[in-house]
Amino acid sequence: MKKTKLIMDKLLEIITIMSLFCLIAVVLLQVLARFILPQAPVWTEELARVLFIYSTSFSAGLAVREGAYVSVDLISKMLAPSLQLYISIIIKIIIASFMMLISYYAIEFVKIGNFQTSPALQIRTFYFYLAILIGPLFIGIYYLVSLVELILTNKFDEV
Repeated sequence: MKKTKLIMDKLLEIITIMSLFCLIAVVLLQVLARFILPQAPVWTEELARVLFIYSTSFSAGLAVREGAYVSVDLISKMLAPSLQLYISIIIKIIIASFMMLISYYAIEFVKIGNFQTSPALQIRTFYFYLAILIGPLFIGIYYLVSLVELILTNKFDEV
């Protein structure tokens, strides 16, 4: 499991960095084209929007891995450590389940994109809508990994 997680981490990091780098390049091209060319390319705005959405979707799972999301733990910190463990497990199960549910319904939404074309780039919007599936899917996967690690690293006989 550790090797698979490491490969997934590196893959998401590389894709996130590449999409962010491409986003910066496209926006820079758009800004420079406004000053140099008589008319800026129309496709740069749409591509920048898509790259932003993809970089956010791919980095969402990495944020779970790093614990970068905000959590309100005021009440759970007042409880006994054994209860904190159980609450953490329940929260991770709920979030992972919700993300998998969103991913399931996102598949139906992505299918709609097969029948539409983007106005500026003239490609199927299927590729745009795919980001709606990617974000929750990786968030759910990382919460499941976090849940397994939490269960494996804690001794429940002490609880």
